[in-house]
Amino acid sequence: MPLISVIVPVYNIEQYLPKCIESIINQSYENLQIILVDDGSTDSSGCICDEYSKKDKRIVTIHKKNGGLVSARKAGIDAADGEYVGFVDGDDYIEQDMYKVLLDNLLSQNVDFVHSGFMKNNRKSIYGTGGTCKYCISGDTIDNILTGIVVDIESDLRISPSIWSKLFKKKLIADAYRNVPDTQSYGEDLLCLCRCVLSCKQFLVINQAYYHYVIRDNSISHERDMQFVARQYELYHCLCDLFKRNNLYTKMQGIIEKYFITDLSMGLQHMKGLSPQNYQYPDMQDLLDKRIVIYGAGDIGQDYYAWISRYERCSIAAWVDSNAENITFDYCKVLNPEELRDCIFDVIVIAVMTKNAADAIKNALIIQGVSETKIIWRKPALIFGARKDIVEG
Repeated sequence: MPLISVIVPVYNIEQYLPKCIESIINQSYENLQIILVDDGSTDSSGCICDEYSKKDKRIVTIHKKNGGLVSARKAGIDAADGEYVGFVDGDDYIEQDMYKVLLDNLLSQNVDFVHSGFMKNNRKSIYGTGGTCKYCISGDTIDNILTGIVVDIESDLRISPSIWSKLFKKKLIADAYRNVPDTQSYGEDLLCLCRCVLSCKQFLVINQAYYHYVIRDNSISHERDMQFVARQYELYHCLCDLFKRNNLYTKMQGIIEKYFITDLSMGLQHMKGLSPQNYQYPDMQDLLDKRIVIYGAGDIGQDYYAWISRYERCSIAAWVDSNAENITFDYCKVLNPEELRDCIFDVIVIAVMTKNAADAIKNALIIQGVSETKIIWRKPALIFGARKDIVEG
């Protein structure tokens, strides 16, 4: 029964924190050290941490001066006594069997870390994992793994860089995270994951999800102002520096530039007054003179809607999403898939990035009674590609 240290950075999240802590306390795997790092909270979050410390002897509370997410996690790592380390952000929560399943997989497969997917809010769809696979690291495979599994946002096998969807051997994560700058306020998880892959012998990806990611309007990852551009540029240079020091820059340069341009464009899309599009359906000939249903109202679906609307020979019959009740646009109402029975259409275009996600949607539609011949998915085409002259200029 090895000890797992679970590190929870906490900053002004009093309304979310009890649910988070309870989900860790109630894990089916009980040999836990739960480290709550109060990063200088000004609300009641610190008091909540202290109260839980009194209730459960496994809980350690650290109060520190505010220094940001990276410094809070580092403080937790320094205090960790476990052979293995996991992370949970204080406004999220986890399923009861998360650490039991992750540890069982880590030990049975003899890997250095195991990655799983996550769910957004209360939805059951799995994000952030491209299927179950064990990856062995060698000099011949390292650049392909970093590209296809970690950095390339178009890859079907890409995993989320999120540090909280994984369980690590302590030494691996301590060495990797120690080298992430305290001031890194964007992309710190990606930097850490790249360091872990560069340092480990093998890791495991499982196509399961036990982590509930709670989306808050004011969270760091959803801030969109001009400071975002500066943070993005800082991340780009950190990645370049990391790969140069590991003699991988020549092989990784193109994919880093592509990541930078695409992610920057996606960030700008959420800034007030700016709405660049990033994706388009790859062959509009499929859709001409047809009544079209767009399935999916995420970034890809929104770009498809804007792109297809430009064509006089295309008609959008409906826009559907399984989470329609939580989606509101000024320019179009998004329907639940069940409402398609009242809709006349020629084709349903599935607006998601990966084939696995598209196949799951396709199967659900077929069960619903939609003819397979009316359902199409093609990998979305990125409008913004890697342009060396833009990055270097």
